[in-house]
Amino acid sequence: MNNRLAVKGKAIFLLLWMGISAFAWILAPINTFQPTLRTYLDVANRVLASAVCGLIIGLVMGFGQFLVLKQKLASSKKWFFLTLAGYTLALPIGLAISTLMPVLSFTLQGSSFLPLKEPTTIFFFPFPMDIFFGGWVVGFAQWIALRQILPYRNFCLAALWILGVWLSIGLGIIAMLIGRLAPININSGMLFDTTLAIERVYIGVVSGLITGFLLLFVIHQAGQVENTANRLAETIKAN
Repeated sequence: MNNRLAVKGKAIFLLLWMGISAFAWILAPINTFQPTLRTYLDVANRVLASAVCGLIIGLVMGFGQFLVLKQKLASSKKWFFLTLAGYTLALPIGLAISTLMPVLSFTLQGSSFLPLKEPTTIFFFPFPMDIFFGGWVVGFAQWIALRQILPYRNFCLAALWILGVWLSIGLGIIAMLIGRLAPININSGMLFDTTLAIERVYIGVVSGLITGFLLLFVIHQAGQVENTANRLAETIKAN
C-alpha cells in the first residue's frame, strides 16, 4: 500500500511539474518575435525581448515549481528567485552566444558579420538555437538553490542537474521542430495563434517531464547517500 501511495505521489508530482513548465512556456511568445536579424541594433533589440520572455517563463515556472517543490523539500524559497534569474538571463546569454559564433567565424576570415544600423544582404536566424545555447544558465542557477536544500550534494549531482536541465530544453526544442512537420492550424486567423502556442507546449512538456524525473532521482540519490553516511557513523560510534 505504501509503495502504491509513493508511486501515486510521484506521478502527481511529475504531472504538476510538467503542467507548470508547459504553462510557463505557453505564456512567453518566444517564437512570435521576428527571427531575422540584419544589424547589431536588431540583436540589441532582440536581447531585450528575450529577457522579457525569460522573465515571464521564470516568473511563472519559478513560483509554480516552488509551490510543488516545498512538498518534497523543507526549504525551497530561493528556488523561485534563482529560477526567475536563470530564465531571465538564459535567453539573452543564448542569443549572445549564437551571435558571437558567426561573428568570430567572419572575423577569422577577415570580414565583418553584421552592420551596426543599416541592413545589408547578410542576416541570420538565432531562433531556436539561442534558447538552447542559454539552457545551461537555468540549470546552473537552479543548482545554486537545490544544493542548499539537499541533504547531500557533490560534483556529480551538480553536473547531472545542470547538464540534465540543458538537455531537457534541447530535447524540448527538438520536439517543437518535429511538431512543425505536422502543424496544427486550428485558429490561425485569431489573435491567439494556437499553432505557435502548441509549439511552445512541446518545449514545456518535454523539458518539464525530464527535469521532473531528474529532480526525483537527485533527491533519491542524495537521500540514499545521507542514510548510508548516517548508518556508517552509528556503526563507528557503536564500536
